[in-house]
Amino acid sequence: MATRNSGVRGATAARAARAVVDALDGLPIATEITTPADDSAPLVKLTHHERTSYLLPVWAGQGFPRDVRRALAATHHAPGTTLVITAEQMSPGAVELLREENLTAWVDRTGRAMIDTPDGILVARTEPRAGHARATSPSPEFRWAAGTAATAEYLLSLAAAQGSAREPFTIPSVHVVATQVGLSPSGTSRVMSRFDTQGWTLKSGGKRGATAKRTLADPGAMLSSWAAWAPAREVEDILAHGLIRDVETYLRTSFAGALDGYPWAVGGWLAASVGTGALLTSAQGSATVYVDGDVLGDAKLRARLLDAADLSAVPQGERLRLRPAPRHVLAASRWAGSLPCVSPVRVYRDLLDDADRGAVRAREAAEYVRQHEIGF
Repeated sequence: MATRNSGVRGATAARAARAVVDALDGLPIATEITTPADDSAPLVKLTHHERTSYLLPVWAGQGFPRDVRRALAATHHAPGTTLVITAEQMSPGAVELLREENLTAWVDRTGRAMIDTPDGILVARTEPRAGHARATSPSPEFRWAAGTAATAEYLLSLAAAQGSAREPFTIPSVHVVATQVGLSPSGTSRVMSRFDTQGWTLKSGGKRGATAKRTLADPGAMLSSWAAWAPAREVEDILAHGLIRDVETYLRTSFAGALDGYPWAVGGWLAASVGTGALLTSAQGSATVYVDGDVLGDAKLRARLLDAADLSAVPQGERLRLRPAPRHVLAASRWAGSLPCVSPVRVYRDLLDDADRGAVRAREAAEYVRQHEIGF
């Protein structure tokens, strides 16, 4: 009855079907997940009194407009089914996009649902169901560690830099990824297999050789899980204070000179403001700066840096948060205006970290970066 592009299948298709069933739980509508004879994507059969409808669930990641456009571009279906977009949480812009496309069915994992089928089955639930928490916590089936988190961030940063809204991102070879994140090839391969199991990545073609490839099938779900885990980790920042009138001017002159060639990049609210062109400010008044971990990890080099930059280490009231940067973080940095900035993926995580420390509107700024800079 229906077929879908093979780029989004398996665990992702099952997640989409389960989202529909969960959203309709408790309503007087019978639901059943069925698999067509041609083994294409599962359908959800709805039965209400004597009416029956078949839904084709399509997963659209976090539910931003860009997620929905990507899902629609990779999907087609035959008459006799109703396309239903499923996501973690549908944004107002995504819902409006569906209206413009004359699509009448969507659900999200908060329990909200809007379904209008040609067979006369109508569901309209605009508020989240009791007990349906927004999916911002790491998957209980997935345990993050430093190596898996570094791999995820590297892949997500590459995908965000590619900026494609239509085609899944093709992941570099295991050896390339291993080199960038500091893992062994065998360790990286195990991490990738775990991502496959989650439905975040999809392996296709041969087991080895030119035909073998892996794509990032659900970057939005991976990003949410990684970001929810990452801010909870203890970050050993060096808090520094100095007479700084304008932080951007200071960083590109005095601070850059003090680093004497060592790599660094700004993160957090300052990188978000420079990268997006939006006027974002920090209620905490400090800026996050990532510095080569070898510099901050060496007591003599750290002291020399602080002295050359006219900074003093303080327990609180800092102007700068100097954060040790792993290799892959600085490798993914790019220039925005006159400052080197970490990737939007890392900026998103920084802002969530700021929100956890009580920074006003940091969470809203994080979502702004996610929508406008990351796109999934």
